[in-house]
Amino acid sequence: LKNIDMFNFYIAVITEYTIGRFNLMTLDNDDGMKSELERLRAENEILKQTKLDSISFKVGQKGGMSMYGLGRFPVTLYKSQWHILLDATDKIKEFLKDHEQELK
Repeated sequence: LKNIDMFNFYIAVITEYTIGRFNLMTLDNDDGMKSELERLRAENEILKQTKLDSISFKVGQKGGMSMYGLGRFPVTLYKSQWHILLDATDKIKEFLKDHEQELK
């Protein structure tokens, strides 16, 4: 990894991680690569937090509550539907866990 530029390093890491052969032991001999990996992890956490911070809500003309920030379009439900969804939180988490391999 020492002889390739950073762009190729990123591509190699993404490729190796994606196909499941990435081995952190390859970075143990190079402090620069380890520090870069830590920087990228920190940047990733900031991006995750930014995603959470970008969620917003709005009440529509017909009384529905829209949640923005999950995707291209808002999710709009009425108050009773939001309560049903919130009450189903444990079921949703269990379903996500049970179907982790199938979901993107």
